[in-house]
Amino acid sequence: ILVTLAGGSLGTPRDLDAIRPEHVDLVIDVNVKGTLYCCQRAAPYLGNGGAIVTVSSIGARQPSPVTGVPYATAKAAIGGLTRRLARELGPSGIRVNAVAPGLFLTGRLQGMFDAMSAAEQREVLDAIPLHRMPQVREIVDPVLFLASEEASYITGVTLDVNGGRYMPAREPSPGERAQAPTPTRHYSHRHGRRAGTPGTRDPDLRRRAGAGRPAPAVRGRGRPDHAGRVRAPDLVRVRGAHQ
Repeated sequence: ILVTLAGGSLGTPRDLDAIRPEHVDLVIDVNVKGTLYCCQRAAPYLGNGGAIVTVSSIGARQPSPVTGVPYATAKAAIGGLTRRLARELGPSGIRVNAVAPGLFLTGRLQGMFDAMSAAEQREVLDAIPLHRMPQVREIVDPVLFLASEEASYITGVTLDVNGGRYMPAREPSPGERAQAPTPTRHYSHRHGRRAGTPGTRDPDLRRRAGAGRPAPAVRGRGRPDHAGRVRAPDLVRVRGAHQ
């Protein structure tokens, strides 16, 4: 089992105008490169049934008031790294997952929270549906779960542990997408333009009408013009127009 805990903002500035190249290098080196190189070196020794747990952050999911751009960038990279490793190491029986902790008051963050006014502290708590700060064991237990046999069929996921402060939107299933109503658009048959927006040509209409190329006459519809082409109104009826 490998758990890559080394990371953090490492005392680098939060505000964009204060960030220097060495700050970015430090955060990326420890969080991203450190995680990658540890996984690279450990993988040959883990074997079938092995598990890797990486550490992302809620700061990778949404803007954080306490960390800067380098930290958010690094922790977002951990998500992609985790999924790619899960894909590559899966055939060897090695699972790779991540945890994304919320605001755990350890070390520097505890000092920042204590320095806030009562109103600011309430604002932080109001953003958490469970309306309380977490205990350290509440991130340790999810890590132990992902590393254990109880998670033997879980790989490539990022487990959010933040009391509900961040809730990822669920993607619609293919069936739900297929059932979603298709917006009806109205077009001018005369010019193949969207009604109400002169000069905007609809590429789908032009494609159906042959995009200006000679087209055969359609039986029972109109007559070819002097160039042997059938006018677009006679070739195409777009749903929603003139109905």
